[in-house]
Amino acid sequence: MLKFGQILVDSKDFYRVYKVTDNVIVDLDKITLSEGAIANKADTRFTIGYEVEPGKVIPLYIKTPKNCWSSGVSRYNENSAWKMGFKVSEDPTWMKRYEMIWEKVSELVGHRLHGDPTTEWINPKLITRGEDIKTRFSGDIPYDTYCDAKGVLKIGSVYKQGHNYYLQVFLKECQYTKRDTEFQSQLSDEDIAC
Repeated sequence: MLKFGQILVDSKDFYRVYKVTDNVIVDLDKITLSEGAIANKADTRFTIGYEVEPGKVIPLYIKTPKNCWSSGVSRYNENSAWKMGFKVSEDPTWMKRYEMIWEKVSELVGHRLHGDPTTEWINPKLITRGEDIKTRFSGDIPYDTYCDAKGVLKIGSVYKQGHNYYLQVFLKECQYTKRDTEFQSQLSDEDIAC
C-alpha cells in the first residue's frame, strides 16, 4: 500500500494507471508525495503521485516538448542505467513548468533535490527488466543517434540515499523520426558533446 497523506492506494492499482498530463496544465497543488518506503538498508523511496480528484491519486506522466532532439539510447558502462537524452531547452514554456515541478517536489520532501532541472538536456532512465527495455517505443530505437523525438516521462519518485535526495524520472514512451543528413551536418561540436 502507498499512503499519500490520508489517502491509501493499493500499489498494484496505482502502477496500472497510465494517464498522460501535459506539463503546461499540471496543477502543482495536486502533486503529492507518499510516505517513505525502505528501498535498501539505509535508503528510502518516496513515490510521486498526482491527485486527479479528491481521494484519487495516480502516477504523474508528462509529455516532452514535441519534436525535441534526442541523442538516442545510451549506456555509458555496464553498471549504469540505460538512458535516452532529450534536448528540451528549445521550449522555454515547457522548461519553466518542468522546473516548477522539481520545485514543488523539493518543497514536499523538505530538502533540495540533487540534479539540475535547468540543463538543456534531460536524461530519463529507460524502464527495463534485466537487459530488456520495457519502454513503449514507436519505430526503431536509435543508439546514440540524434533524431527528432517526443516522449512521455514518468516523474516517478524521490530516492533518498544518505543525506541526498534525487528525483527519479523514467521514460515510459517515445516516438521519433531520424534526422536527415542536412540536420546532422548542422550540429555543432558543442551539441555533439552534450
